[in-house]
Amino acid sequence: MSQKIKDKLINELKQLLDKNISNDKKPIADKINIIIQNDQAIRRYLDQEFDEFKQKASKGIPKSIGLSGSWWRAINRRYDSEPLSIYGSQNGSARFNEQGEKTIYLAENSTTANLEVQLDKNFVTYSLWAIDFKLSGILDLTDTRIISALGINTGLMYGAWDILNKYKITSYSQKVSSYLRVLGYEGFIYESTNNQERKCTVVFMDNLKIGSFLEVHDKTQKIKPQLLRIDGEL
Repeated sequence: MSQKIKDKLINELKQLLDKNISNDKKPIADKINIIIQNDQAIRRYLDQEFDEFKQKASKGIPKSIGLSGSWWRAINRRYDSEPLSIYGSQNGSARFNEQGEKTIYLAENSTTANLEVQLDKNFVTYSLWAIDFKLSGILDLTDTRIISALGINTGLMYGAWDILNKYKITSYSQKVSSYLRVLGYEGFIYESTNNQERKCTVVFMDNLKIGSFLEVHDKTQKIKPQLLRIDGEL
């Protein structure tokens, strides 16, 4: 393959995957065709970008910070009786988790939580819950110094993931998140993908340390007491 053809292919992949330069108006059929026709090239491209991240991360990982407050979670109404459930992440993938990785997503306010689940696209009914939390091992990926130090490709981090998963391709954002999980972080703060003025936090539930917790504000008084709080055990 000539360098000219390689460059053209990389440009096509960036147009598809990179939020900073992607064309969301491209018909879904065209996007699917690009993935099907360039499956191995996409995998190599994502692996290359992920390897660059790992090389920088191996030189020294940033210190974690503490984070506490009362944020919001939007959860599928089928799990309404257990607002801190991880069934969603056990049964399916999302931007920052592969299926089976125990994960909870929180947003700074209820509006942002709603926007993150994109109610207009999913045809799924969600309910909103206020969650009190205290975490000690969080990485702040809204800090540009940390993003630069780790060499994170923000275009891929916040770009396409769901269409890749449909064709059994792990997204860049999922690769990076899984790596940060292995490093022991409890999660990380990130800019809302649908409301960039607000922040969200992804919580790696398997990594919660002693002293960390999540607790539900239950004004309904219908939730079983043992389901209102999760405490870290590591």
